[in-house]
Amino acid sequence: MVGIHDKENNMNLTDRIELLSDLGDHLKTKPDSFELAKLKASKENPWFSPENIDLAVSAIVENYLNGDKLRSFCDDYDIGPVEKMRVSIVSAGNIPLVGMHDLLMGFLAGVKTEIKLSAKDKHLIPAMVDFLYKKEPAVKEWLQVIGQIKDPGAVIATGSDNTSRYFESYFRHIPRLIRKNRNSVAVISGEESRSDLEKLADDVFVHFGLGCRNVSFLYVPKGYDFTEMIEVFKEKYGELADHSKFRNNYEYNLACSILNKEVLIQSEVLLFYEKDDYISRIATLNYKHYDLLDDVRADVQNRSEQIQCVVSGNLKPLETIEITPFGKTQSPQLSDFADGKDSMDFLLNQKRAQR
Repeated sequence: MVGIHDKENNMNLTDRIELLSDLGDHLKTKPDSFELAKLKASKENPWFSPENIDLAVSAIVENYLNGDKLRSFCDDYDIGPVEKMRVSIVSAGNIPLVGMHDLLMGFLAGVKTEIKLSAKDKHLIPAMVDFLYKKEPAVKEWLQVIGQIKDPGAVIATGSDNTSRYFESYFRHIPRLIRKNRNSVAVISGEESRSDLEKLADDVFVHFGLGCRNVSFLYVPKGYDFTEMIEVFKEKYGELADHSKFRNNYEYNLACSILNKEVLIQSEVLLFYEKDDYISRIATLNYKHYDLLDDVRADVQNRSEQIQCVVSGNLKPLETIEITPFGKTQSPQLSDFADGKDSMDFLLNQKRAQR
């Protein structure tokens, strides 16, 4: 790579994109350094199975670290030259590499970017950053993994509703983009093919359902028969019954339901509850019956602030939320911003304000 930094150690956008594309090509080879990081991550955090890490990496390589996609994405913004402004990222740790998108936005925006990782996910991103350092040492000035945030110029933080209130208070004196808890829903028409249900299974079960993009709630038509869905879920993800932490949650929720005399639909890998609540516990899925799709549209629109993705095969586009096809929730594109908040626009606004 030639010319990634000038005499002042500044990097231009073209070479930053090329460097990220090189990282994508590197990860495709399954390098030993990253395989070791994956082994450490899965050993320390049982929710980070090697299979789920591979799925996360595959989506990142395909959608985030593709040179053509990076260039097309950046063409929509006036990024301009690099600036000394520093953004600090507080990353969640619910699913593997969940902080990667924020890290990329900071690097592409041309600001000094530092990320504080969750203790649940402390090996994977550093392995990627180490490759960038080796490929181009100048990156060290602009991209860092840190243990503690000190005097940031701006903050991007992701957490639960409770932690978001803490973030809002703690960072109240600086520009901030704070994300809260969100969930994803699926609208079932009753006309889904078996292939649709297999893809829905991925939306529900990948990463054990722990991500905000995982489907945690179903809208189903009155009289809907869950039989085929249950069969497909068991066929595709029946092995989760052997995963100790997932099984423990399943058995605990089932025991509580029996004690509380709750009505539910029990399958071998999932418990279905008729509850009008987008938040479902691990190994459970909530659902609500509807009469008309227009009623669903109105309900979803009214509760859009709680929603990350709406999955459907036949629902018409909504005003504030795009419809995600079955099986695509865990494969977001660069422009699929968490909580619908454009983090690139946020960073560029701060960058211009601090000139």
